[in-house]
Amino acid sequence: MKIPGKRVSIPFIKIEFWTMAVLLAAFVQFQCAERQHSNPLDPLNPVTEGKPSGLRVVSDHHKVLLDWPAIGIHSITGYAIYRRADSSAVRKIAALPALKRAFTDTQTTYGTRYHYSYAVIAGNYESPLSDPVAITPGPSFFWVSYGSIGEILKLTFDIEHTYKTVDGLAYPSTMALDKMSRGIWAADEYLGQINRISGSGEIRQRIDGFGRITSIAVDTVAERIWIADSRNKRVVNLDETGNALFAVSGLENPARLAVDQKRGSCWIVDTAQKIVLQTNRSGGALHTIKSLLNPKWVSIPGKDGSVWVADSSRVVRISLEGKILSTVTGFKYAYRVAPDFKRNVVWVLDQSYGWVGTELIKADENGRRLVQLKGFGFPKNMVIDSFDGSCVVADTYNLRVVKVSSNGEISNEWKYGASPWWVAIEK
Repeated sequence: MKIPGKRVSIPFIKIEFWTMAVLLAAFVQFQCAERQHSNPLDPLNPVTEGKPSGLRVVSDHHKVLLDWPAIGIHSITGYAIYRRADSSAVRKIAALPALKRAFTDTQTTYGTRYHYSYAVIAGNYESPLSDPVAITPGPSFFWVSYGSIGEILKLTFDIEHTYKTVDGLAYPSTMALDKMSRGIWAADEYLGQINRISGSGEIRQRIDGFGRITSIAVDTVAERIWIADSRNKRVVNLDETGNALFAVSGLENPARLAVDQKRGSCWIVDTAQKIVLQTNRSGGALHTIKSLLNPKWVSIPGKDGSVWVADSSRVVRISLEGKILSTVTGFKYAYRVAPDFKRNVVWVLDQSYGWVGTELIKADENGRRLVQLKGFGFPKNMVIDSFDGSCVVADTYNLRVVKVSSNGEISNEWKYGASPWWVAIEK
């Protein structure tokens, strides 16, 4: 008895089997070729071209710290570190074992721009160099608060690299350097508290019970913190543990504080009463300057105890005894001022054409304009680095931090996708 289709079905199965075997062999061969070029260190890899990636570089004063991710290839036997300084040639500066994925370069000079790369070693093979990462070490860090996203960043001297990130804050705003711990005190505007943050980015202490904090100043010598609380119309003095020692009352809108580290006095700008008040270390009034137009800001005192005040169409220098020493006029609306006492110049933020028409002006005490830059978006504040005379601006509405050289050139911009609310310098 014949089974219909038997003679036809068996050859069909054989043909299908051998066809599949051939296809499978071709597929395996193709996959092997693909795996060969998927190796990130393979020069024929279309993505990496054999170069390692992921090099991270930060500076800490004279030290430059490098690290990079694991590649996941068992044949790696080590790494080679290369460096180029400014326009000099690239040279190898270190050879490291396979288990070490970090290196610290201590042979650097402040203000010199370095370009770092690394190569992966596998036996006698050395990969092409990674793409170079540039950094300029210096004696300063810059802390930047971003209220809208609840973060504070600690940036390197050249404002190109993040040294530390601090999160877990509601709305960080004004800050002040805490030299006692090489960190900062930062106000959290929504929560009415101040946070003590270490140089490594850890929140070590929280002190609450405030209304709206508009300014913080630290008396390093006496280890005290001054807090301007505009909602409660007071300035509070705390010890290092957060205990309130006294409060300065009789204020309407305390907006800015500056402490004289040498003498312990505190300068207070009350924008509602249009006065600047100078108190002693215990909060007692020393001088009240009433002959002002519309004061908005007082600078950190110089060695002689004098301060600069941003006062509407002018900026004025006031002596330790409360006398006006000099005046620079010709501004539309000067609302921030930062002196460079080392070079006898003063930097001013002058609000001219709305929120995005602010100018950055540098002038000498005779009023001669040395630098005038336009296009800033109502920066909240700025700081001066006495090392090189540069000015770092929290350009709030333009979503950037800008570093301006002493001669007025924008040397660097840092963009983080949010509005920088404050910048503080750590030196």
